[in-house]
Amino acid sequence: MLKMLHNNKLKIMNLFFEYPSRNFQIREVSRLSKIAVTSVKKYLDELRKEGFVIKDKNTLYPSYISNQQNRMFKIYKQQYFILKLHSSGFIDYLEDELHPKCIVLFGSMGKGEYNYGSDIDIFIQSDEGKINILKFEKILKHKINLFFEGNINKLSKELFNNIINGVKLSGYIKLK
Repeated sequence: MLKMLHNNKLKIMNLFFEYPSRNFQIREVSRLSKIAVTSVKKYLDELRKEGFVIKDKNTLYPSYISNQQNRMFKIYKQQYFILKLHSSGFIDYLEDELHPKCIVLFGSMGKGEYNYGSDIDIFIQSDEGKINILKFEKILKHKINLFFEGNINKLSKELFNNIINGVKLSGYIKLK
């Protein structure tokens, strides 16, 4: 598993996960990922054939943009961000400081539909506690919105549905 996480193809995909609406030229991808131009070209061709990126030939030099309509791209993007949340130590920090019954990622991040400016919406089933999330906002490069409630049944119907349809990061949800 660890080998897969350091794979060059995944390094390139991470750029498209982080900046899904941005066009990248081959040399730019090479510079940002620190991978040779010839390898970048090969990987981008593979990603294009798999439907993860779209080649834009309307510019002087061809550029590539993520195919946000591709279902598998959204799934990989969602899983990439969940892994990033866990590896940053943020979920462990919330568990250690708040001892919540449940932590849920919801909204655009939970659906894998986020972009660079999206915020992170996290529901925490516990009483509100005093925590400092600035460090994690810097690491994750997104603003974090925390929603606290000890009793999930007290939430508005809309927020309740968003949370139930989100991604459980820790614990369990007991409805009744």
